Amino acid sequence: MKPEKESLKTLQYTQSVAKTIEFEVPKETREIIEAKFSHKPEDIFDIVITLLGEISDIYRNPDSTKNDIRNGEEKLRFCAEFLDNFKNTGRISSLDNYCLLIGAAAYYLSNLPGSSQVLIKAINYDLLNIDGDGLENLLYCLLAEKTLKTENLNKSKYIDYLKKISNTLETFYKDGIDYGLLKISNALEDFAFKIGTDREIFLSDIIFSILYKKKLISAWILLPNYSELSLDIWKSYLSTEKSIKTLWPAQILLGQANVYKGASCVIQLPTSSGKTKSTELIIRSSFLSDRTNIAVIIAPFKALCHEIKRDYKKAFKSENVRIDEINDILTQDDLNEFVTTDDKKSILILTPEKFYYLIHFDTTFIKNIGLIILDEGHQFDNGERGITYELLITFLNQNLPETTQKVLISAVISNATEISSWLNNNDNVITGNSLLPTKRNIGFFINEYQGYLQFVDYKIPQNKSFFVPRIFNITNLPLRKRESTPRVFPNLSKSNSVALYLAIKMSKNGISAIYCGTKRFVNAILKIVPEIYTRLPDYPKPLDFSNYIEINKISRLIERNLGTECTLFKAAKYGIFSHHADIPTGIKYTIEYGLQKEKIKTIVCTSTLAQGVNLPIKYLFIPNTTKADDYISVRDFQNLIGRVARAGKITDGCIIFTKEDSFFNKHNYDLLDANNSERCLSSLLEIIKEPNPFYHFSNKQDLVDLYIGRITIDEGIKKYLGKFYDEIDSDTKDDIKDKFQEKLRYIAKIENFFLLYGENLNNDTIKSFVENTLAYKLLEENDKEILLYILGEIALHIQETVESDKRIPLAKTMQGIQTTLKLSEFYNDNIDNILHCSSTIEILELFWPFLLENNIVYQFSYIENKDLLLESIKKWIHGASYYELWNILKIKENGKNTRFSKNIENVVNLFDSGINYNCCVIVNALAELISEKDEHTTNMLKLLQRQLKYGLPTNKLICIYELGFCDRCLVQELEQFVNEEIDIDLIKFDLLKSKESVLEVLSKYPSYFETVFERLSY
Repeated sequence: MKPEKESLKTLQYTQSVAKTIEFEVPKETREIIEAKFSHKPEDIFDIVITLLGEISDIYRNPDSTKNDIRNGEEKLRFCAEFLDNFKNTGRISSLDNYCLLIGAAAYYLSNLPGSSQVLIKAINYDLLNIDGDGLENLLYCLLAEKTLKTENLNKSKYIDYLKKISNTLETFYKDGIDYGLLKISNALEDFAFKIGTDREIFLSDIIFSILYKKKLISAWILLPNYSELSLDIWKSYLSTEKSIKTLWPAQILLGQANVYKGASCVIQLPTSSGKTKSTELIIRSSFLSDRTNIAVIIAPFKALCHEIKRDYKKAFKSENVRIDEINDILTQDDLNEFVTTDDKKSILILTPEKFYYLIHFDTTFIKNIGLIILDEGHQFDNGERGITYELLITFLNQNLPETTQKVLISAVISNATEISSWLNNNDNVITGNSLLPTKRNIGFFINEYQGYLQFVDYKIPQNKSFFVPRIFNITNLPLRKRESTPRVFPNLSKSNSVALYLAIKMSKNGISAIYCGTKRFVNAILKIVPEIYTRLPDYPKPLDFSNYIEINKISRLIERNLGTECTLFKAAKYGIFSHHADIPTGIKYTIEYGLQKEKIKTIVCTSTLAQGVNLPIKYLFIPNTTKADDYISVRDFQNLIGRVARAGKITDGCIIFTKEDSFFNKHNYDLLDANNSERCLSSLLEIIKEPNPFYHFSNKQDLVDLYIGRITIDEGIKKYLGKFYDEIDSDTKDDIKDKFQEKLRYIAKIENFFLLYGENLNNDTIKSFVENTLAYKLLEENDKEILLYILGEIALHIQETVESDKRIPLAKTMQGIQTTLKLSEFYNDNIDNILHCSSTIEILELFWPFLLENNIVYQFSYIENKDLLLESIKKWIHGASYYELWNILKIKENGKNTRFSKNIENVVNLFDSGINYNCCVIVNALAELISEKDEHTTNMLKLLQRQLKYGLPTNKLICIYELGFCDRCLVQELEQFVNEEIDIDLIKFDLLKSKESVLEVLSKYPSYFETVFERLSY
């Protein structure tokens, strides 16, 4: 039996009714809609129950094929969605627990274990009674993975079976032996068939199906089989309470592809499909098989590294496994983490930039790596970061042991086979795009009939599904003095206003997020917030549905760092927050944690929220799909919407476009189809790509001359534009100049990498390296020759410019040739002065002209008064807040506003994205040059580097920060509990020793920091 066309229509209607209630459509309107449908949800209950009952027959039948089981699971998804939505219609409240329990079973049997957990958690077990004589209690415990307490079930006629099944399953979880679990369940079915009611028979069938499924996907059975490791080897893990009991579909896919046996591969998994647990199993199988003692995870974003560490600290708690998130401070001391002298296993988590830095000092440690996981591994075309990532992976490919397992993971990567061929020299691609772990409802705002939402078919968005009318209550905003133009909220002609209205309205039901392409769009929405609430103080606000205490603590943290004038603080008071690149790290982490724990309900964000952070977003509102001057890519969009309806938290979510013409925009349909995702390319390709399609160099030597510094950019542009130079406007020339400057930054990365070859830098090594890059793999034959020629000329320039014995030492500067040579010249001219410096501030002052002349931080060019800039950097080093720094830098220049006088977030960008990286890199480069001259000065330079990185004056404060207390105000409060030592383990000991006092301080801060303190004892 399968759902007929009318049943599918009724499901659609049931979803519509549930959504009209969810979006608070007036009752009279709902009644009008319901009257138009001939079939009611109650009419297909019998069909749903029959379909659910059939699955046990399929499992029991020895002739059933995998295809039969797969078809049965597809039918069960229909049942699960119906029961889930029926419960939300509020039609028959007495059926709520019944719908939740049976719906949870249907979700579980249809391979949606996360959604099953959501429904199970919604049941009050103490009030569970659906006339099943105790069978419902057993079914609940099977789905919740809890032990059945039988004390209150002694009057059940099934008590003996309940005890036997519960005890046998518990034994199975402990030692992997089932002692006839399915036979006992079969006997229960037979007994229920003889003396039970129809409902009891039905429940016994479902119990058999659940037990059959549990055994089918049992970790005890599958992991030894998939890994070719004995049950005894896995027992130390599987017998623990925290172990995974059954495998999710994604984890089964990996097993079938031999990943737990050590096969290298490229994995495409939708967000929330069980990626974290999957990678944990890959690591465990690698450790248990003794293939390696070191597993390395490379993740392209610091926030993602931080989250991975947090997850693994919890997963491997109390085990003999060391987990280290190697921070981005440039120090070679981290190389020690790659050398294990005992049986302890190590999981090392770091960014490509840090790994790239480490290979400048030693490459022998690479031979110790037996497993390397590349998370979010589609970043090879992400500008300078992409260049670094690709150079690093190409180098690793040439130097890792042949036995090393390499696993690249990405949610969306359309040319996965090409990537796998390059990375692993195989076509082992595991695609789980069909494993969407939750349902996502796609809706479009239509500005007609007082505004309504048109929902569509997810797979074919041109096809309308159901609509939700009358959800907007337009409110007149009181006018202020000298205002005459009427103001309303929401303004249905403005997508920002519609998005904010819906986010506020729906925050009572779950987390609402508004996506914006840029930080400027985020602030535009945040500015609306105080406009509403200062005019309408009693208007509903997300604060009313959030954790009031937590929001006050986060608001206080924002105030201490950024003051009260910023848009973030003004909106936070009402429970509305923002998330983008220019929010201080500590604030960003507390906001993310608040969202994860649902203490915060509303967020306005850029795509930074898609960079690996897992959040239980229920509603995503999209006012526009532009990003800077272009549309958001399909790949980025798919990553973004992957954050909606997180498995295990929510069964379904809504993605709603709020621009009034968005339903008629084909681009939006393209964004919704993951198959339209752009290929993962290579930023290296940019160095042979023309910056403007209408012009080109007459020969490639001109481009080479520009790249190696024989001609300036201005000279290069004249050659590039040729006879058209005098006819082209200045804006076009500036645009071309910007693109050439970007290419020169890429070339600097390549030059630095080539320096690593030292005496071995020659035509053969460069040719071999280039031919192993992703860029070369993706190019046509003619373009391959061009790439080889350009990179060969760059290598030749290095050979002619830098003596062979000086190349590797100069590579440690992490700079290109021109900057490296200038730095070397500065070093030679100032070595005596540097050695006589008595403080880091003196070194900074001596080094300051070099930093300015070479534009080490591009943001410097926006500040005319360089004395004020230097003053602000000194204040930064001494721990001044961003608000204090802003007060220094926001001075108008020539009576005009600057980018720093307008917005404090530009100050955050200057220090968190400019000074704390670019300045650190160049200071570290100077330290490398001087390291053999004087240890004391080298240590001062290393301290200056850390001061610039964290904005803190002492190593002690910096160590507290590196323990995870990533807020500069908090760190300075915690200093009182720490002695003068700078050993991070001793500092941890001091903090734990003063536990009560530390917790008293932390109680005033967002709860995120209490979890950081708890992890110190792991």
